[in-house]
Amino acid sequence: MPDDAKEFARRAEIGALDEFHSVLKGVIKRHAAKTESLNRLSRLADYFDDEWLQAQKRVISAGRGNIEAVRHMQRFLHTIVPFQEFRLRARSLSQACLEVFATLREYETDLSASAASSEFQPASNMVAQFAPATSAFFAASELDLPARIRRLVRREACLAWKSQLETEEPTLTIPKEEITYKVKNLADSDELLRRLNRRILAEPNPDSNIAHPKKWEDVTRLSGARARRLRELVWHGAELG
Repeated sequence: MPDDAKEFARRAEIGALDEFHSVLKGVIKRHAAKTESLNRLSRLADYFDDEWLQAQKRVISAGRGNIEAVRHMQRFLHTIVPFQEFRLRARSLSQACLEVFATLREYETDLSASAASSEFQPASNMVAQFAPATSAFFAASELDLPARIRRLVRREACLAWKSQLETEEPTLTIPKEEITYKVKNLADSDELLRRLNRRILAEPNPDSNIAHPKKWEDVTRLSGARARRLRELVWHGAELG
């Protein structure tokens, strides 16, 4: 700036002073703007990391614009509220929950793509293992990303419980077709057994040593003077066949 002042003085022209005054006013305004920008940037120290703050200070000191940084923040402005809510709730989350979120972060691109398209084609092994129900699972276009994440976590938890139960009870791995076949066989066998019982009770074997029904009347009386106790019924009934 001193060199600029000397140059204007050497010119010794009437308009040179006005030009220098205009330049000087611009320098003062830029300095004031830089100072104000640095003051406002310092208010963000509690919300941004030091690396980002230092980068913005260098931009301000060099007199460059920060339109790209502002646009970048605007693109993710809608995530601030969910992120702040997560920070509050994360204090009470278990280690297992935090590990789940860490795993989901690795597939951020795939999950973001699923929210942007109603027909999501998984690109990762983790998401691909949901087949064959993957297409239908992600095809619900009315679901936003949080809803998809909740369904995804619930599905994985159910699959884990299913695997644990099948390990503890291997019979749970029997195919549906085999169970249906066994149930049908049991039903057929039960019906056959019932038919045989009805036939035997209705038509006793003529070769058996069962006494005539008249003789059983004295044994099977349950009331009256000639009533028998259960012990007597078994005792005398054995003699009658």
